[in-house]
Amino acid sequence: MLQFADAHHFPVIVFEMRISFAGILQDLHRMIASRHYQSLRQMSVLSKKFNELSLTANGILNILQEIYKQIETPALFLTEYDRMHYYPPESKELYKRIYPKISHLSMAAANAQIFSSEGIHFVIMPVKGLGQIWGYLCLKLKTDAMDAYTSFIMEHAVLAISQIMLRTKTMEENKRVAEEEVARKLLTGKDCEQAEMKAVLPGYSTNLHFRVILFKVTKPQSGTKDWEETLLQLSAMMKNRIKKKGMLSLISAAKDEITAICFFKKDEQANHDLATFSDIHQSLVQLSIKGRYNGKHTMTGISKAYKNTADVCRACDDAKKVIFLQQINLLQEIFYDKIGIYQILLLGEKNEYVETFIYDQLGPVLEYDAKMNASLLTTLEVYLKNRGRKKETANELFIVRQTLYHRLEKIEELLGFQFMEPARRLALETAILAYHIYQSGYTHFNLEDYHL
Repeated sequence: MLQFADAHHFPVIVFEMRISFAGILQDLHRMIASRHYQSLRQMSVLSKKFNELSLTANGILNILQEIYKQIETPALFLTEYDRMHYYPPESKELYKRIYPKISHLSMAAANAQIFSSEGIHFVIMPVKGLGQIWGYLCLKLKTDAMDAYTSFIMEHAVLAISQIMLRTKTMEENKRVAEEEVARKLLTGKDCEQAEMKAVLPGYSTNLHFRVILFKVTKPQSGTKDWEETLLQLSAMMKNRIKKKGMLSLISAAKDEITAICFFKKDEQANHDLATFSDIHQSLVQLSIKGRYNGKHTMTGISKAYKNTADVCRACDDAKKVIFLQQINLLQEIFYDKIGIYQILLLGEKNEYVETFIYDQLGPVLEYDAKMNASLLTTLEVYLKNRGRKKETANELFIVRQTLYHRLEKIEELLGFQFMEPARRLALETAILAYHIYQSGYTHFNLEDYHL
């Protein structure tokens, strides 16, 4: 019997005297009950500890530290905006290596999920609140399974972190509402006292310059139920990226556009900040493509730099003009500083002088095209763009060079002058640009009628 028990790793206890099995059962039950009580007490103490830590400064980090103290395993909390909290400090490199996989898993994770990376096992659990996922708690495991105690720790840690996130979200929402109120006042041309600015933007100074970024996002045809929440999330991510560039910002979001007033310390070198704003633009486009914001259909307009906050409304108009040029496919430029002659052509008031100028320069060609259903204006535009190079012009127009020669002769006959002379060429190029703006449906560019 002993051999059989040994072969099957079955313990055999031999009592050399008479034993009361009822007493043994009572002792075992007492031990099990005591251990169960100790376990419940320990869990209660730990749950209370997590709740206390959630009320401290750096509460999330303190909770991660307590997790490490209890089960001696590195812990990470990843927020919805890709901010990481981790403990111990040396675990940073480990989590940086596996971050892409964590980020991918987190998109679909609804409950605790175990995964492996580089031969190491991890468990990830979402932190939820108000029907949303605010982040993910990730622990390194010693095996490919999670025991009950680790599961208990994760569940209560997640609950404590969600309480922290709820308070943080509430404060952020209050701050966002206050900032948006100031932003809307500035965007509608109202004055804001310096004290009011500093109340929502600690660190604000009248020495700072600003630019306005107008970011237009195409609203999806389907799934618009949570569009307002989606727009707010994109606004928060936009603010985070602006902050990373060392700038202060006031952001207002409405319908399908986000307006950001970005304050910065201007460099002595002219337009040195354009590279920084270009980086912000690229990150916004990538963000909208990667997210659910239909990034292929976004437009960005960035104003020139101003210093007086009374000019915020004017800066916003700058950004609108840039987007207008993108909408009518005249110029794919994001900076108002770089739209050149369009700054004059897009003056707000109706300009009869511009209309007269267009007709004086292009009238005969326009009349001929309308009467003969020809395309001399397009030929002239492409020819000027190619600086008089006939081969390139013919190729771009998909015509043979002989046809181009006939068209150019007709253009010169209609215009009555050598149109490639510097002064004439400049006048024609300007008139063509102005003509396209007027042909876009705006007899004049009235900002009061501007709707994205």
